[in-house]
Amino acid sequence: FQNRLYIIIHIIFAYKTTINVIKKKNQEFTKTNTNRKASYMKIIQLMIYFLFRSFYIISTI
Repeated sequence: FQNRLYIIIHIIFAYKTTINVIKKKNQEFTKTNTNRKASYMKIIQLMIYFLFRSFYIISTI
């Protein structure tokens, strides 16, 4: 039970940090429209990274 709680907390934390990064990137979008595509790629990479990280933690427990 404690392990499951740890997994849930970690996933929520990863999700929140990802959303914060996306919000910051969106603020950067409004300043510079030229880097929009690159920023979107960074966001997608971060989402994939957090997904794999959470799956890895679930598999190790």
